[in-house]
Amino acid sequence: MRSCSSLIMTWFWTILLLLASLAGRAEVSPQVQTLEARMSLRQKAGQLLWVGMEPANLDEEQAALVEGLRGGIFLYWNALHSPTELLAFTNTLQNLALSGFPGVPFLVAVDQEGGSLFTQRSFGATVFPGNMALGATGSSQKAYLAAQASARELRAAGIHANFAPVLDVNLNPLNPIIGVRSFGEDPRKVAELGVSAIAGYRKGGIAAFAKHFPGHGDTAVDSHIGLPVLEHPRQRLDRVELYPFRKAVEAGVSGVMVGHIAVSALEDSSRPATLSPIVLGRLLRRELGFGGAVVTDAMEMGGITHRWKVPEAAVLAVEAGADLVLVRGRSAEANASEVLEALVEAVRTGRISPQRLKRSVERVLQLKEGLGLFETPKGNLEDLKIFFGSKAHQDLAQEIADSSVTLVRDPQKRLPFSKGSLGTLGVALPSKEYFQRDFEILLGGLRERTNLQVEWFAQEDAESRVEAIVRSLKDVDAILLGTISWGMPKEELFLPLAKALEKTGKPLLIVSFLNPYDLGKYPGAAILLATYGTTPASMRALAKGLFGEMEFQGKLPVTVPGL
Repeated sequence: MRSCSSLIMTWFWTILLLLASLAGRAEVSPQVQTLEARMSLRQKAGQLLWVGMEPANLDEEQAALVEGLRGGIFLYWNALHSPTELLAFTNTLQNLALSGFPGVPFLVAVDQEGGSLFTQRSFGATVFPGNMALGATGSSQKAYLAAQASARELRAAGIHANFAPVLDVNLNPLNPIIGVRSFGEDPRKVAELGVSAIAGYRKGGIAAFAKHFPGHGDTAVDSHIGLPVLEHPRQRLDRVELYPFRKAVEAGVSGVMVGHIAVSALEDSSRPATLSPIVLGRLLRRELGFGGAVVTDAMEMGGITHRWKVPEAAVLAVEAGADLVLVRGRSAEANASEVLEALVEAVRTGRISPQRLKRSVERVLQLKEGLGLFETPKGNLEDLKIFFGSKAHQDLAQEIADSSVTLVRDPQKRLPFSKGSLGTLGVALPSKEYFQRDFEILLGGLRERTNLQVEWFAQEDAESRVEAIVRSLKDVDAILLGTISWGMPKEELFLPLAKALEKTGKPLLIVSFLNPYDLGKYPGAAILLATYGTTPASMRALAKGLFGEMEFQGKLPVTVPGL
């Protein structure tokens, strides 16, 4: 039996959340009211469940889909091989949802932030430069256009929501998970670009979910593995971490994704914001005035599972104020059916009140209604042919890339090279399979302009390959060394190679292909450049800029230690 003090606290937070809910409550349409009233308890709880899906797990989920026990689908689309296959799959999901009672369409979501790591690249979606590249352009218009174009592609494929933009203010060079996913370190610029992206997603027909509330930028722990803690005082949080989210709420963002991040100024530092009525109810709902849908980050991440079982954590998240629980469904501890039953039991026993459940169901249905899903939940083949990977979108991606690549330092003004003046360019690149296609685009662009001598090395073995690489590149006229990493410590792997290449006396170009924070580590005579990702457009822009076919226009959106 729960203690008296525990019951009092439960009532207190229930009242607080009801007040917060009413404060940001929009008018509920007759259609939403009718649908909510027709649902069983299990179907209402199911509307709060967002489940990871791919063709391989369709059979095991099919019954739950038809019975209306899933509110949303988080799409794993790496297993799909063409835009038409993607469209067929999302339409299959909707057919299953609409075939049952009460026939509520799914909200289909993806994690497409832009950039080489956060875009589905296997079958032709346009790969726009990511957030930090957009930050380097400084252009809110480009952020808007990129989001709008991406949204049009997604909506044509039957996708309605995107877990973007990232509004984390990346102030920590040691951050192991955000980095180039952030627009930069200036909260006002992050807010400006983020609000523009939100408007672009809306214009393209997509619901944006700003993340990772209340801010994952100034942390040094990956919430996939453990629990990061924001230890700043409240005034600093208002000025930095919360500022972009406040502006996003004012701009009418459809959704907010809450991260598994503890906030010591507001809550016990062992409790993630995901499970905190103070962070979700008092801060997000009441103080910021957010009345839209709140989704959790994936509940099987280490920031949760280090202490809680996923079904219990899901109940705590809804108690705290979340409307949608994201369960990726690929692990035993994140079984979607067990989460559903835990939510149902919590309502039956009074932990979650019927009113609390009703309000979240209304928010989910209102979101679907606002996106037009009750009329047109499916993608459209004609739109897919028009928008998906279109030339106009590819040209826009190139325009953004051309404006983002940054010449950080050129102490002896050696750039640009002129065609014909450079005999052979030596290129040393890390051999990571994921980036191989992009590097081949770069090498193809360079070969059109000069002769190349290329050396590949495993990133972890860079130091052991120093002598062989230096010997191979001894007769070239200039050397380009590429680096790829998320955080500062790994860049030390490239340092011995960089120092040895500098000693050759050849002009040395060091290109940071991901996080630019390593650039302050390298020899003072080296030319330093940053691309913020390896998108095809960024690789083409780099090749053009090195040979003077465009000016390097980008500005570093973060402070690089040592520069």
